[in-house]
Amino acid sequence: MRKQIHDNPIDHGRACALSHGTWRRVGAKLACAGACALMAGQLLLPSVALAAEWVNVGGTQYSKAAGDDAGTWSWDGADDMKLSGYDGGSIGAKGNLTIDVTGTNTITADAGQSAIAVKNGNLAITGDGTLNATAQTDVIAAEGDGNAGGDVTISGANVNVTASGAVNKATGIRATAGSVTIDKGADVKIEAKSAEGSWRPAEGIYGIFADNVPNRHTAQEGEQEEPDYVSVHGGDVTIDAANLSIKTADAWQVSACINTVGIKKNPLMKIVNGADVALSAGSAASLSAGISARSQSGAVWMLVEESNLTSRSLSAANGIDAARNQSFGIMADANTGSETPRIKIRKSKIEASGATAGIYAINCNVATATLFRAAMIDLSWGESRGNAMITTPTDGAVRDVKKVVDTGKWPSSQ
Repeated sequence: MRKQIHDNPIDHGRACALSHGTWRRVGAKLACAGACALMAGQLLLPSVALAAEWVNVGGTQYSKAAGDDAGTWSWDGADDMKLSGYDGGSIGAKGNLTIDVTGTNTITADAGQSAIAVKNGNLAITGDGTLNATAQTDVIAAEGDGNAGGDVTISGANVNVTASGAVNKATGIRATAGSVTIDKGADVKIEAKSAEGSWRPAEGIYGIFADNVPNRHTAQEGEQEEPDYVSVHGGDVTIDAANLSIKTADAWQVSACINTVGIKKNPLMKIVNGADVALSAGSAASLSAGISARSQSGAVWMLVEESNLTSRSLSAANGIDAARNQSFGIMADANTGSETPRIKIRKSKIEASGATAGIYAINCNVATATLFRAAMIDLSWGESRGNAMITTPTDGAVRDVKKVVDTGKWPSSQ
């Protein structure tokens, strides 16, 4: 295992501040939600549909079984859609939708639209074909209500995702109040760019973004606006026996290949069962990370087992405010006084590099920062679990920074 850590000291206090400050800048909604939890009896939201109520293909909405004469797409009127040589505009649905792809299929979204978007349901892409999807942002997206839905699953298929960049953001796969799973031999490639002609890079650029925070539901006329709240569902990412490569461009604030966020939840990040993952994040003023897993009022658990992972990030480029930049190959950023956040690596080959640290774990618990709950990087050992070996790169260093740091602002265990 290779772990590259440059000699410049880590700004521990700012690492915790970044957890809070970046959320305020990039997603004020997320930070607000942590203080707006409701009692279960108050969550009077419609349940997620078992199957799609309707689909929209290339701008035309269908509420019963439909398809085109050429046979490039068909929908059974429930949760099953088939694509075979489809080349056209966006596909949307309300409720659960499974898209089976054969042959080569291309979806190109108009400005402001996703290539595939599911609301109040889960999206699954399956089959032995290829899907090429292009949109400005949220290219493949699913949105849940906080109780269910919002999951994106890609199984078996070859999927190429291109986020060409909107004014403020570019995201390849977006799971709102949901999780992302890539498994069963799928081969997924994601590239997230900055919009051409923009006077500065997008504020946030992400390959995969998953959280457990539902969007605000707009109040009808005369009704009281429903506040934000958090849910137990969503915010997990799993790569299981599959291939994944992600490249994100330079960003104004955050550039992250895989970004998971949990509020009052323990996000889980898994790369397992022979997965092969290659991540390359661009530079950004606040945070550049191959993997950024965060929790506000919760632990972060990350497992890499019997897999290969390369995760690289860049320090801020000139003109992007390099003085505030944090750059990590892999970062787990938790906030809990009752559990131990953990990055566990077992029988895997990892190359992780970043200007701040290759692999870094921190528990930003202000009230109960103790060594007992310090975040842990666990390199499994012993014949039954696999011997671990660290190879230090040239000009790199390996440090044990397990300690309590009190800057007077963000006490933390790391």
